[in-house]
Amino acid sequence: MNGPEAGAGRRPSDAVTWVLAAACVVAPLSVVLAPDDAPAPFVVTLALQVAALVQIGRHIAGRLRSGIAARAGDYVTAGVPAVAAALTYGTLTLAALEYGIRGSALPRLMSGVRHGVPLATDLTYVLSVATAAAIVVASAALVVVLARHRLRAGLAEAGDAAATAAEAVRAAAGSPGRRRGLVPVTRASDGFGRRMMSPSAWVVTAVTAVLMPPGLWLLAADPQGNLMFLGFLLVFPGATVGAWVALQALWRPDEQFGHVVMALYRGMVVPVLTVPPLAVVQLVFTRLPFFADRVVAYADPEDYIPHYWFAGDEAAIDLTGGSPLTQAVMAVLGGFAFALLAAVVVAVFVVWPYLALVNPTALLTESKLSEDPAHVADNVAVTRMSSAIAILAFVIPTLMVLSESDEIGWWIGALLIPVLVVLVYRAWSRQRATGGARN
Repeated sequence: MNGPEAGAGRRPSDAVTWVLAAACVVAPLSVVLAPDDAPAPFVVTLALQVAALVQIGRHIAGRLRSGIAARAGDYVTAGVPAVAAALTYGTLTLAALEYGIRGSALPRLMSGVRHGVPLATDLTYVLSVATAAAIVVASAALVVVLARHRLRAGLAEAGDAAATAAEAVRAAAGSPGRRRGLVPVTRASDGFGRRMMSPSAWVVTAVTAVLMPPGLWLLAADPQGNLMFLGFLLVFPGATVGAWVALQALWRPDEQFGHVVMALYRGMVVPVLTVPPLAVVQLVFTRLPFFADRVVAYADPEDYIPHYWFAGDEAAIDLTGGSPLTQAVMAVLGGFAFALLAAVVVAVFVVWPYLALVNPTALLTESKLSEDPAHVADNVAVTRMSSAIAILAFVIPTLMVLSESDEIGWWIGALLIPVLVVLVYRAWSRQRATGGARN
C-alpha cells in the first residue's frame, strides 16, 4: 500500500513495546527451570526492563520532537508498560518466594552477609524491583507528554472560565477593576455558627448519629476485624463530619483564611462540638444488654483476642472488662484525631488541587502571594506546584512506610523524592510575595 494510508497501522516501535512488556512479565517465571538461587531469571528480567525503559524514552523523545497529536491507541500503548511493570512485580515476588529471598535481599546487600545466596541473585532481584517502579514513572511521564497539548488547552480554558466568573462577580459587586479570585462567603464578623457550623454540617452530624447503631450492630458480628474502615469510623466517630466541613471550603471560603486554611481550621474546631455527642451515642448503644449478648455470641473465647472490636484486653473497645469512662475518653480523643485527619486529607487531596487547577487566583491571598499582574502568572504556577508538593509530602512517606524495601511501592516513593525536591526549588524560585519579593 502506498500513500498516507501506509503508516496507519501499528508502528514497529509500538509492537516492540508490547513484546517487551509481555517478556518482562514472563521472564521471572523461569525460576522453575533455573538451578537453585541462580541469578539468570532476574538478569534476563532486568535486561528486558532496561530495554523497555529505553523504548519508553524513545517514545518520549519522538513525541517531543514531532508534536503530532496523540491518538487513543497511543495512550493505550503508553499505559501498557505500567500495567506490565505491576504484573512483573507480581511475578518477581513469586520468583523471590521460590528462592526464599523476598524481604531479605536488600538487608543482605546492605550488611554484606550472604547466607549462601549469591550476590548476583540479590542484586539483580532488587534492581529488577526498582526498575519496575521506574517503568511505572516513565510510563506516566509518556502519558503526560502525549496529553500535554490537551492539558495546556484544558488549563487555559479553565483559567479563562475562572477569569470570566471572577469578572462577573466583580462587576456584580461594583468593583470591575479589581483582580480577585477569592469570593468570601464567611467573615470574621459572622457568628460562630455561620462561620464554622453550617446547617448541612449539623445534618451530617445527625445522620452519622442515626447510622451509628446499625453500623455498630454489624460490627458486633465481625470478631475478626474484617470491616476495618467501617470499624474505625464507628470506634472513633467524627471523621465524616470533619471531611464534610473541610470539603465545604470549596464553596464556603472565608475572607480571613481563604479556602485551604479554612478547611483545616474547621477540621480542628468543629469536632469539639460534634465528636462528644457521637461518643455518647456509641457509649450508650454498646452498653445495652442485647448488644453485649450479640458480642458474646460472635466472640471466640479461645482466641488471643476474642473479639477484635468489643472483647478482650487488646480489643478496640473492651466491653467485657473495660471501663465506660475509658471508652468515652478514647472515643472523644480518637474522634478528634480522625476528624482532623479526614479534614487534612480532604484539604490536601481535594480542595487544594481542585482550586489550583480551576481557580488558582483564589489561593493567592491566603498564600500571601502577590496579585500584581506582573507576578500573577508565576504565582499561579506556584500554587499548582505547591498543591503537588503537599500531595507528594503525604504520598511518599505513606508508600515507603507501608511497603517493604524490595516492594514496588517503596521504590515508587523513593523515585518520587527527586520530583519533590525539584518542585520545591521551582516553587521557591518562581514565587513572588506581596511586594514582589520571594517568601
